[in-house]
Amino acid sequence: MPLRTSISGTIISIIIGILITLGVSQNSIDFYGVPLIAVCFLYSYIIHWIFFIHGYLFQTEHYFDAIGSFTFVSLSFFLIFTVQDFYAFLICSLVAIWSLRLGSFLFNRVKKTGRDTRFTEMKKNFFWFFLTWNLSALWVYLSYVAGMVAVTSKHSSELTIAEYIFCFFGFLVWLAGFIIEVVADLSLIHISEPTRRTPISYAVFCLK
Repeated sequence: MPLRTSISGTIISIIIGILITLGVSQNSIDFYGVPLIAVCFLYSYIIHWIFFIHGYLFQTEHYFDAIGSFTFVSLSFFLIFTVQDFYAFLICSLVAIWSLRLGSFLFNRVKKTGRDTRFTEMKKNFFWFFLTWNLSALWVYLSYVAGMVAVTSKHSSELTIAEYIFCFFGFLVWLAGFIIEVVADLSLIHISEPTRRTPISYAVFCLK
């Protein structure tokens, strides 16, 4: 990837995160004088920058997916213990469970194959590799920002009976999606590389 593209892509990914944070932090509760949602944004990027240094120095991509999962899980625990209400516990616990399951699957897959071919050339280029880690930080933040906004809102209060019912049905939707992803991943494990182009395996891949 051209140097200019890598650098501009990195800058844009950070700017997007900043703009979103500015847009959603108006009603956020504070954490030592800073909007809690902004703390979550900074945390996502800083964690990825730290492990980018490790990945580049040791020329390894083995922990790339695991760090994404770790960021989701650690953010979840941070929010649970900071906000301390049922709504935070429900949303953050489900995110953490999903992330642990998916992250461990992806990590074990890379360890089993020995490498991730997406990074063969990428990890040799400092700025290209750095761009990829920044995109991962942005992906974590964008994927979680709706949940974090709900959890960190100043207007959150004790749930009504109707809201508890909605939470229950929301949990059922989450559970259905979780089961579908687990089944899809287990199916992919048993599909050998030469057969992944068959209609059935392609359908499983699409579900994934």
